[in-house]
Amino acid sequence: MKWTFATLALITLSLSVSADQMVINGNAIRDGDSVAKLIRELGQPLTKSYRSGCLNRNCTTYARLQRWVYIHDDIEYTVEILGDKIHAIDWTHAH
Repeated sequence: MKWTFATLALITLSLSVSADQMVINGNAIRDGDSVAKLIRELGQPLTKSYRSGCLNRNCTTYARLQRWVYIHDDIEYTVEILGDKIHAIDWTHAH
């Protein structure tokens, strides 16, 4: 039983978690905020990449998103940007 719980805990910790905001050094960044605010509050990201994908469950809207990565206090935040707005924020424990 202990082994199963420990394994499940490790698997859970390695998964990315969706969030609608992140708070770093007292600065709250939320879905829908502007890229200008993100840069003003947190500076340039550690990395930038691009991906194309569906924006909704039924995949009726397809777009190219930027993915910006920030690492703070052993948490890796991935911020997806659509146009000049934050579309989504995910986080996981940094490795």
